[in-house]
Amino acid sequence: MVEATNVQQLERKLLANWPHLRQARSVSNETRTRLRDALVGLDSEDTSIVVSGSLARDEFTSGSDIDWTLLIDGSADPRHHDLFREVEAKVRPLAPKEPGAEGTFGSMVFSHDLIHEIGGEDDTNRNTTRRLLLLLESRPVGREDAYQRV
Repeated sequence: MVEATNVQQLERKLLANWPHLRQARSVSNETRTRLRDALVGLDSEDTSIVVSGSLARDEFTSGSDIDWTLLIDGSADPRHHDLFREVEAKVRPLAPKEPGAEGTFGSMVFSHDLIHEIGGEDDTNRNTTRRLLLLLESRPVGREDAYQRV
């Protein structure tokens, strides 16, 4: 039996009826499954494809974008750019709209930057945002090796 989420428990406790939240959770699960199927074999021991935002929070709707990142936890390799483009091409048809124009998502992120550039002059708002979202609201779709290490 699947354990109820906190939202489901609250809904029951309050004797409420939140069909839109249930629908968003269902759509989120379906979308992550479609992503996982489309991306199978693209990730590796050193890479994980990670989603955050509404898709990770189970709040995905027909108007949502897919905030995704190719997380790399290994040595830089020129093939990473090709892998990024391949992931991008597989994600695009599944997303109702493009990720934000800020460049925070739909990108490659190296673990070194997330882990070693904390604070100080070499850290950036974009890097801080990526780090916080990775910690607070992210899920890997596919292999979790790099994600779990980071």
